This record gives sequence, structure tokens and C-alpha cells, in this order.
Amino acid sequence: MGHESNREDDPHSSGFLCTRSPELRRDASHAPLFKVTVGTIVNWRNIAITVIDRVVSIDACLQEYVRVASLHVKRNPVCKPDGIMAGHVLGTMAHNRMNDNVTQSIRESYDRLADEYARRIFNELQQKPLDRELLSRFAAEIARGGEVCDIGCGPGHVARYLHDAGAAIFGLDISPRMLAQARQLNPDISFHEGNMMALDLQDGMLAGISAFYAIVNIPKTSLPSVFREMRRVLQPGGLLLLAFHTGDEILHEDELWGRHVSMDFFLFSPLAIQRHLEAAGFAIEEIIEREPYPPEVEYQSRRAYIFARKPGRLAQCATTLPTR
Repeated sequence: MGHESNREDDPHSSGFLCTRSPELRRDASHAPLFKVTVGTIVNWRNIAITVIDRVVSIDACLQEYVRVASLHVKRNPVCKPDGIMAGHVLGTMAHNRMNDNVTQSIRESYDRLADEYARRIFNELQQKPLDRELLSRFAAEIARGGEVCDIGCGPGHVARYLHDAGAAIFGLDISPRMLAQARQLNPDISFHEGNMMALDLQDGMLAGISAFYAIVNIPKTSLPSVFREMRRVLQPGGLLLLAFHTGDEILHEDELWGRHVSMDFFLFSPLAIQRHLEAAGFAIEEIIEREPYPPEVEYQSRRAYIFARKPGRLAQCATTLPTR
């Protein structure tokens, strides 16, 4: 099967390479030792990695996988087309793994916050006249167009308002305990567990999506996949109403309302979100910004709302809501 070498830059065309990753080591003698099975150098789909002498995380394996693939691409120009493909695929794998970690942290944090969050937030729309006005406009726009999903629904207060405004609404959230709160507070509305980065919904099934602060915990690098998923599940002509905190800060919280959490909160510029939405295939219809309501009402950040539409014409149809 070729030869074995301890040189990290060995440019052999096939065989395997033993390497201690410089990214992972403090002391080379104690670094994880990986065996990288290269197979045929021009076919990077045959690469495999075995950790020989110690147990490390899948993230570490992916880092080493990408590092060695990049090294061989650099030293073997003939294999660049497949090598570039492999680097892209492996980078995507590592990115997806990061998304899984972020998702788990968000789920666990909101599970801990669920009851206090519901107590503090469920009635907040009573003190937010602009939010009510925009939600009423949204409900009127998608009337009789089909089902509507409130993504990142929390305790269901936005879904409640849209339901009362006549929308055929159901809620979706990543936190099981938050969903339990939503079902208790809104027994006549359906709520489902789901991840906005990989929506378990059929293509083109929704007339509308409301997403009030749903992206507040989503890293900038994950926004393209989130917005592509939203576009995918909307009908042609389907409408998105997105609300978010504006700015350019990343705020990390380890404690909120007396509960232990571990979450980053992301503030975005309206222009940046507009560009992400347009890149995902949305047409921007309107962007509204406002100053914060008083401190007793909400966190003191500027807010933005975007109406964005999937190109096409929204069908008029009767609706049948999914069962709980």
C-alpha cells in the first residue's frame, strides 16, 4: 500500500502518511497521531483518516483531514480539481459539525430559560404597537395563501397574534421545553420541534414565514443556509417577515435571568441582512428600522424588520394545518 513516512510534507502519490497535526499539538511527542490513507492521489474521495495512538474528537479528525488534503493539493498540482472539491466538501463537513455544536448549545440554553422566558415575553406585543402593525400587515398579505410558519416561535406569542389575525399558523422551535410552554399557552395552535438550518418541511409548502428575532443566535456564516432553507419552503410569491437586532456586536451570555446559559447573541446591519436575503433569492420589499421601546419593555437595541418575498405569484388555497 505504498510507503509510510513521518514527514508531514511527503508528496507521495499514493499510500499513507503518518502525521502529528501541528494545529493540535503543544508537544509534538504528545500530539494525536493520524494515519491518512491517501489511496490514489488524483481521487480524493478515497482519503480516509485513522487516529492511531489516541482518541480525539471528530472535529480534530476533520481539521487534520482538511490540512492534509490542502497540503497534497499544494504539492501535487495535477490533482487540484479533485483536491479543491475535497477541501470544499471537508470544510462543509467541519462547518456542519460546528452548526451541530451551536444548535445543541442553543437548545440546552433555551430549555433552561423556557419558563422564565415565557413569563417575561409572552405578553410583550401589548406594548409594541409597531410590531403589531407589521404583523397585521403580514397576516393580511398572506391571507388564504396557505400555511404560515412562525420560526423560532418561543412561547408562541407571535403565533398567537397571527392566529388571532386570521393566519393559518403553526410554530417551530428548537427547544422542547419552550415548545411545552407554547402548547400550554396556546392549546389551539400547533407547535413542532425543528432546526431552521435544516427545515423538515416540504419544498414550497408555506405561504409565509414570520421570524421575529429567530436569527439572534445564528452566526453570520450560517445565515446563507438559513435563508436558503426559508426560501426553499416558501411558495412562489411567499412572504417572509424577519425581525432582528441591528448593530455589529457579538454578545456572549453565560447567565440570563438567573439561569446558566451559553449563547452568543448576534446583531446585524440591515444592509448585511438584505444582501444575504438577496443572495438566497429573495426580493426585498421593505426595510423598517426603529429605536428601542423603554427599558421596561425590551432590551435597548435598535430593531429592524424586513419584508422579503420569494419571486412568483402566491396561490390562493384552502388550508389544512398539520396536527400536533
